[in-house]
Amino acid sequence: MKRPSTECPPLESAPGVRLAFEHADGRRHSLPSAKPLLIGSAADCGLRVGDQLASRHHARVVYTPRGYRIEDLGSTNGTYLNRQKVVQPCPVRPGDEIVVMEPGYRQVWGIARNLGCTVKSFPLRPDQGWRPDLDALEAALGAKLFQRDNRGLAPTSAGEKLAAHVARMEAEVHDIRAGLDAADLGLAGTVAVTTTDVLACHLIAPALGRLQAQHPGIAIEIATDIRTLNLSRREADLLIREQVPDLASLVTRKLGRAAFAIYAHADMTVSHTRDKLRRAPWVGFDEDHTYMPGQSWMLELLEGAKPAMRVNNWLVLHDAVRGGAGLAVLPCYLGDTDPALRRIGPILKEVWADQWLLVHRDLRELARVRRVMDALVALFQEQKRLLEGKLGPS
Repeated sequence: MKRPSTECPPLESAPGVRLAFEHADGRRHSLPSAKPLLIGSAADCGLRVGDQLASRHHARVVYTPRGYRIEDLGSTNGTYLNRQKVVQPCPVRPGDEIVVMEPGYRQVWGIARNLGCTVKSFPLRPDQGWRPDLDALEAALGAKLFQRDNRGLAPTSAGEKLAAHVARMEAEVHDIRAGLDAADLGLAGTVAVTTTDVLACHLIAPALGRLQAQHPGIAIEIATDIRTLNLSRREADLLIREQVPDLASLVTRKLGRAAFAIYAHADMTVSHTRDKLRRAPWVGFDEDHTYMPGQSWMLELLEGAKPAMRVNNWLVLHDAVRGGAGLAVLPCYLGDTDPALRRIGPILKEVWADQWLLVHRDLRELARVRRVMDALVALFQEQKRLLEGKLGPS
């Protein structure tokens, strides 16, 4: 657990401010405001975390004009800010707690009793944020698991051994489930696909109906989420993402590359010169979403000025342009298929987004998962020209 120190608040008026982290053992770590901090277990991370539950590139802290923000980088076990899971870039304030790992708790009471084991319980207390009561845990186990001092908690040798045993138990449970899934070769069951809202609405959902008509035994769940969910824990079966997390358990396949261009309402007249574009009204993402494709290009064009209207997702951005609010950078598969819009100028060569299909290696051979994967690959091949912006005006 890392705690940003209150000694170095992220003030907008102090560009030379440094972000200070206090480790559980009392050590301090700081960095200049302008330099992003990569957190993880890899050697290139500015803040290395040695725990086996941390991903190689787990999270990143960056400085923006509005202060520090943290974002999860598709980690396996998640990043938590004040006990809330980070699903999009979140502001970090003095005294906040950032947790870059989440222990998995599994209760196997029935199995334990059948094996002749004595089951002892300990409470999860709401007044402690549903964290386990460590005193009750130590009493139930009859062992001292943590050393307590003014710097916090440190595991004893017994605590470290227990953590290792629990981690192995969790890995065995995952292996058992993966083995059972691999034995199911029928084209029946549920396949959960998670993607972005704009891809789900305008490309994927309309096409997967054909697959379901061919294989009525396969139930398809489509969810929109920007997080890279934990495929090992079956939070999703398939993910479609623009970035590939650095996880050895995932198998990836590139589906295609989405092109982007400037779009306006069909009745709006705009000259495609840089000066005229700069003076036109624009619609863009808010400051929490400036990482979205095309936003850096737009902000550079506007020379630091903010767009007249700011939103936080592609569908609202699309509707704002359809309503005549101004220009926007949109994916071509969204803009070119809408007769209410027209493309302003050519494809923006500097703006693109690769689309990747992610699956856990233990799930890729399931017949129903493989069939949905094949359908998604075929869909992106069918829509290749649309995705690359080659169906719009040249």
